[in-house]
Amino acid sequence: MRRVPSAVYLALFVMVAFNLAPFYWMVTSSLKGNMEVVSFPATLWPQKFTTDAYLEIWLHAGFVGYFINSLIVAGSTAVLSSTFGLFAAYGFSRFRFPFRTTLMTVFLATQMIPGVLLVVPYFKLLTQVGLFDTRIGLILALTSVTLPFSVWMLKGYIDGVPTGEVRSMRVRASRVAAAELAFHPDHEPAVKLAKIQFP
Repeated sequence: MRRVPSAVYLALFVMVAFNLAPFYWMVTSSLKGNMEVVSFPATLWPQKFTTDAYLEIWLHAGFVGYFINSLIVAGSTAVLSSTFGLFAAYGFSRFRFPFRTTLMTVFLATQMIPGVLLVVPYFKLLTQVGLFDTRIGLILALTSVTLPFSVWMLKGYIDGVPTGEVRSMRVRASRVAAAELAFHPDHEPAVKLAKIQFP
């Protein structure tokens, strides 16, 4: 086995430390008092631990409502995106139909559009249908953004799953019944990955 140079491990250590430093600073700063946070020179470790910041946001700043709202929106978006994405990906992977490649290309092209360009169209659309400033409107908007990526990722995974079981089901029943295999346990890892890719 080829020996890995020590310089490689050193470089990896530096990269990991560089990426973890902001998280360390965020956590330690949250445990400092107000004066210590803005003091100069800055302290790398809290001189006096305090949980006042956490008590403030949870008990007085309304963070609980924001947190629950985020859970509802993120969870609903993840479920919708992964579910509809799985059906679409299964269809693109297992069936051949006109404009199949073109549609997949359009899905990929949507990922090249900067998100800021969608703000005004989404605002006008949601306002016209009466969903502006509602959870449903936000969930639908975020689902439309994450769905194309979910379709692409899930299709690539389903392409690698053996088709023997699908063919045997088509012999016994119909393509509609074969579509039930979209929720086959072999697809579970890709579905979980599609859920956590929520932006």
